[in-house]
Amino acid sequence: MKAIQVKYLAPKVRGSRFKASAEGWKSITEPMDYALNPEVQARNMAWAMWCDNATDGEHYVMAQGTLPNGDYVFCFI
Repeated sequence: MKAIQVKYLAPKVRGSRFKASAEGWKSITEPMDYALNPEVQARNMAWAMWCDNATDGEHYVMAQGTLPNGDYVFCFI
């Protein structure tokens, strides 16, 4: 099982962004797409990260949830 955490990064110098990270994989950061629902963008990022890194991705199902701090978590089981 692998978990990917996607967190919202508030604007400072750059605009709003999302960062996806998982243990052992290089994290990715994307600018917020205001045309999409934030949950949809987070799910798309997790799926893209999974496809780029997993070797047997077709054998897993993605489940999602939200942590108490508002971060999205996607698990592949």
